Amino acid sequence: MDSPLDGPRDPGMRFFLPTTVDEAVDLLGVAAGYVCVAGGGLIVPSLRSGARPAGLVSLRRVGVIRNMTTIGGTVCRADPSADYSAALLAAGATIHLRAKDGERSVAIDDFVLGDNKTARRADELVTSVSLPRDLGRGSGAYIRFSRVDGDSPVVTVAVRLEWRDGVVRSARIAVGGCGPKAFRPGEAESLVCGRARVEEIPAALFDSAVAEARPVSDIKGSADHRRRLIPGLLRRALAQGFAAGAS
Repeated sequence: MDSPLDGPRDPGMRFFLPTTVDEAVDLLGVAAGYVCVAGGGLIVPSLRSGARPAGLVSLRRVGVIRNMTTIGGTVCRADPSADYSAALLAAGATIHLRAKDGERSVAIDDFVLGDNKTARRADELVTSVSLPRDLGRGSGAYIRFSRVDGDSPVVTVAVRLEWRDGVVRSARIAVGGCGPKAFRPGEAESLVCGRARVEEIPAALFDSAVAEARPVSDIKGSADHRRRLIPGLLRRALAQGFAAGAS
């Protein structure tokens, strides 16, 4: 589904300040083209670039909503290079949505469809993001590469390992910034399973992850540069994950 910002523009943009989630979802169901704004980190630059949604639904007065850098806004933007993208995919997160006609939950694997494209309907509000319960048998790591500390990442890698009897029984690996959305290299995940030490991981794992990447070139780096970053970042993430699992 395309972002509401890609839809028809209405020069008479309206602004709303609901105080409850019910009021917010009621407004989203009123008319096409209404979009939510919380921290404003995504919508404000779009407005400055000329985007004109039919209305803005501010979440500033809705209880338990952060007013800066909200995870809901970042998830809905679905930027493949964003820190949350790979981290939530590796963690196996679930996105919870609410609309006038009810609630639903969507696994992160199915929620993100591409760059700025998600399974969220225009009349839905992301109310929360949940992670699977940790029963004490898991370990993980998150590694990012950026040109300058504090800058948005060029490539990200996240790893989530589940252990049993001293070996990895299941693995979720996510790579961000190397395609239209963060992706899970399936062959690489299977090659991690059954290993007790990171030294046991074959070189084929890193080759397979690179083979599944579909990066593009932009101002932050070329597609080839991104591919070259994947093996090193993945090695570091797996080393951290294995070290934490063995401790």
